Amino acid sequence: MDLLETLTSQLSGANLTNLSSQLGSDESQTQAGISAALPLLLGALNKQADANPDAVAQFADQEASSGLLDDLGGFLGKSDNGQGPALVSQLFGGNTDNAAAGVAQVSGLSAGAAGSLLQNLAPIIIGMLGKQRQSGGLDAGGLAGLIGTMSGQSRQGANSGTMGLLGNLLDRDGDGSVIDDVAGMIGGFLKK
Repeated sequence: MDLLETLTSQLSGANLTNLSSQLGSDESQTQAGISAALPLLLGALNKQADANPDAVAQFADQEASSGLLDDLGGFLGKSDNGQGPALVSQLFGGNTDNAAAGVAQVSGLSAGAAGSLLQNLAPIIIGMLGKQRQSGGLDAGGLAGLIGTMSGQSRQGANSGTMGLLGNLLDRDGDGSVIDDVAGMIGGFLKK
């Protein structure tokens, strides 16, 4: 099972129920939100890992040792998203509201619930990447490669309508690519 499948499986069952309860949504909306949010978050992380793999590796290690993944159900069942708000703000910058609005429009979640979903997922993803780095003995370049693979897989797994809508919302300069726009949004990601 690859890391993206592991992440998806961790966000099912009781964890999905807890997260849905926290968001005030039904499980199908939450699942649709997860499917929309993963490509956005992984794309932003991928761009940062390409630019500064050593800093991303260090940050992933810090999140992996935070203990969040040891009690994922507890984290998803409470309204305190830990580092999530700061991570999402750093990843998307001034476009955070647009990212949440895009996830909301695709999934049927409210904008507030979509924002909270992004805040829940960001530390989980980064922590899981850190755990994978530690257990697999990956150097910074290996972690960057893993993030790139996961980003590509998540985009392929999302339906074209979802990616088209989210791409339109995040393509600030209208050039048909969100990569350059996401790069502008995440400039402060590692200035922590």
